[in-house]
Amino acid sequence: MGNYKPLYSPRFKEQLKQLSQRDVSKIEQQISDLLSDPWHNTEFLKGQYRGKRKIWLNRLDRLVFVICEECRESGHRSFNQCADCDSVPDNTVVIGFIIFGHNY
Repeated sequence: MGNYKPLYSPRFKEQLKQLSQRDVSKIEQQISDLLSDPWHNTEFLKGQYRGKRKIWLNRLDRLVFVICEECRESGHRSFNQCADCDSVPDNTVVIGFIIFGHNY
């Protein structure tokens, strides 16, 4: 555990641009904590988000991400469809997007 590297999706980068610097700093700290153990306090998702995990950012918002080694071991490549999958190391966490609000 530990030593995971982040890979940020274009969607996530665009979402960060819409947030205040204070919120961005909080999210960056949470991602830093996440990278030390991406399974701790995270939940595996189902349905349209199958193959991904989430972590709560606050009471309403969630960060959706993929742990590359878990994706490969669990056979979730077809769900996540990362174009660069073959060139990304197992110790990568793909930071996908933020779900804003309590919608599911």
